[in-house]
Amino acid sequence: MRTGLKSIIPVILLVVFAGRVQAGSHLAQGNISGYVFNYYGLAVSGAVVGVENGPAAISAADGYYFLAGVSLGEQNVGCGKT
Repeated sequence: MRTGLKSIIPVILLVVFAGRVQAGSHLAQGNISGYVFNYYGLAVSGAVVGVENGPAAISAADGYYFLAGVSLGEQNVGCGKT
């Protein structure tokens, strides 16, 4: 998904998906939120979390990220930090 990353930090993504369908719309969207942790369970700030061909966000100091407007269905979510 992301190219040009010099090094990848192993992370664990805690993902929560909340979807909604708008009346009269055929394009359903939802949100993905969660936390990024490293191997030791510590929060990772500044990690780029994104949906392939969709929205991306940078994790906060506590590791929290929020992706809005994600299409419903199976999605590839990636995470990395240089």
